[in-house]
Amino acid sequence: MGGSRQWRKVGEPAGSAGPAAPDARSAAMDSATGAAPPLAATAAKAPAGSHKAEGAQGQVAILWLRNDLRLRDNALFHHPAAKRAEALLPVYCFDPRHFAPNRALHPRWEQAAGTLPKTGALRARFIVESVAAVKASLKELRSDLLVLHGKPEELLPEVAAELAQGGRSVRVLCQSEVAVEEAACEQDTRRALEALGSGLEVLWGAQTLYAPEDLPFAPSALPEPFTSFRNAVEHPKRPVAVQKELPRPTRVAPPPDLELSRAERLASAVFGVDRADAALVRLGFGEAEARRTIDSRCQNNFVGGEAAGLERLEAFAMAGLATYKQTRDGFLGANFSSKLSPWMANGCVSPRTVYWRVAAYEDEYGETLDTYWLTFELKWRDFFRFFGVKYGKRIFLRDGPAQKRMTWTRNTELFEKWCHGTTGVPFVDANMRELKLTGFMSNRGRQCVASFLTQDLNLDWRLGAQWFEHALLDHDVCSNYGNWVCAAGAGMRGQRINKFNMAKQAQQYDPKAEYIKLWVPEVARLPPPLAMSPWDASREALERAGCRLGGDYPVSVLRPEYSAEARRRNEQQSRSEGAEVTQAGYPVAKRRWHHGRTGAFLAS
Repeated sequence: MGGSRQWRKVGEPAGSAGPAAPDARSAAMDSATGAAPPLAATAAKAPAGSHKAEGAQGQVAILWLRNDLRLRDNALFHHPAAKRAEALLPVYCFDPRHFAPNRALHPRWEQAAGTLPKTGALRARFIVESVAAVKASLKELRSDLLVLHGKPEELLPEVAAELAQGGRSVRVLCQSEVAVEEAACEQDTRRALEALGSGLEVLWGAQTLYAPEDLPFAPSALPEPFTSFRNAVEHPKRPVAVQKELPRPTRVAPPPDLELSRAERLASAVFGVDRADAALVRLGFGEAEARRTIDSRCQNNFVGGEAAGLERLEAFAMAGLATYKQTRDGFLGANFSSKLSPWMANGCVSPRTVYWRVAAYEDEYGETLDTYWLTFELKWRDFFRFFGVKYGKRIFLRDGPAQKRMTWTRNTELFEKWCHGTTGVPFVDANMRELKLTGFMSNRGRQCVASFLTQDLNLDWRLGAQWFEHALLDHDVCSNYGNWVCAAGAGMRGQRINKFNMAKQAQQYDPKAEYIKLWVPEVARLPPPLAMSPWDASREALERAGCRLGGDYPVSVLRPEYSAEARRRNEQQSRSEGAEVTQAGYPVAKRRWHHGRTGAFLAS
């Protein structure tokens, strides 16, 4: 299984006698053919001191891990079937469809997005690291993780059939997923298992902050817009409680004997995760792409896995939580925002774990608007998860849940410039280059580039969603497509469309152009105002800065402006409406009451 030894069976201890361990690349694939190596056909003895039952009879539980790559607060390990089982087999499947070209939504645009893998190399590496981490954690419990490459609906029934030989009862458990493709895979797997006399039991788990059964409405009747949802769960007299997180298991049933030599397809599907480069090659990435790592300008250590996610949570709690509301719209630094989303999207850390860590901080230091605001963002995440439940495939369609008829410009060249950060608009380009090179972009940046694509360039929002799906470390189907369809104005009926002025956004959130200069070094020698809008620079200023427009840096596809007169109009309108204005003169959104664990806050 691509471990530090030749894989014999899921339950073989790392120190068992046998042939010398091959290098990790050869354990994952044959260098000449790309095929998985043959596996040993014999089973080793169970680890000393294990409570494995002898004989074939007994119940076996298969835990199909998906976007829940953790032990802490994972309901699968606490399910009665898992606790009663005489043998427990955790399994993870690298589904090749997740790494296939993303052309399903609009095949006429294949030239622009059709050859784009759904999962890019940086996110694929993060997932491989996360799977390797949970495998290592299970080994600490004298268990293991069977990692396979193939379609779950084909592989899991074969695993169940192998384990059922000799009369054993096999149950398969998994966490549910709400997006269309994932739900279809779930149903196909269920049907295939039922045809064998087994079945699939699906749990909601801890994928959301609020358990569906605790909500005062059915997820299919989600209140809209977000404020209505938030008011329902934060009701001052009847707030929805967040369930306690489940502890990390300290003991699990041992893994069963699994003789893969009897199942050729299973044997060839075994997938090694000890060497990320080799794993990415087997997933279909070229050698160069498989070696890609996050750009050194990134100020955070985005490494997949539960331990890394919990470490990040603790670091932010102590270094960023106290000022989170004040800094969350920033662009530079390790702690201006939590940056927990990559671990949450892949299930390395649950939203409940984050919530209760914030609660512990508040118990010690007091609840503030800053501490509350991190849980406020968790509610946004819940909103879009239930939004996906409510609308299903409509969040992927051009006209969206609102069924708003929309017409988009088709311009492949313009879309490619947006993707790769060569629009000639430095604020947009800085964000897009950071995304491409690190897999991360700030919340403020995401809103801005989505507005630029849909409202300024008038390009199909689904292309933007597909690029984000490819590039983001923290891609979450419901959050990504839900946010994009709303950015396009097709998410909810009567919703406000946020059209951001790129010149204003740069002036407000990157006034010294430090972020721009970090990611767009072509304009680094220009003074801040000109670094934001190099088209305003004289030929002499550009020559002194070593920046030729159309040569060193692209000519802009359009020229955002935020004039002094426009700023004065905004200020006057805001004051006439009684809105708060910042020291820089920018209006603050309407303030509303927010209800935390112990206090209430009036904030925008």
